[in-house]
Amino acid sequence: AARAAAAGDADAAALEAELAAAIAAEPGVTLEYAAIVDAKTLERVTLLTREGRALVAARVGSARLIDNVTIAAPVAAPAPSGAGA
Repeated sequence: AARAAAAGDADAAALEAELAAAIAAEPGVTLEYAAIVDAKTLERVTLLTREGRALVAARVGSARLIDNVTIAAPVAAPAPSGAGA
């Protein structure tokens, strides 16, 4: 999800789906939730416009693992050369 955001993907649902798919691909891991939230409010977002956090809870056997990581806001693509001229 962090790589997708760094590449310019700001759609939180798409980032969550990518994160969930990566975790689901791991044998023996059961995902409980994956969420992209605002880093300051911890509220879920639909569009990542500033720094966020990826939150994950999953089970590996009987252990419940909870983690989070910073997701930098996607950098807007530069305007094409000569734009606005």
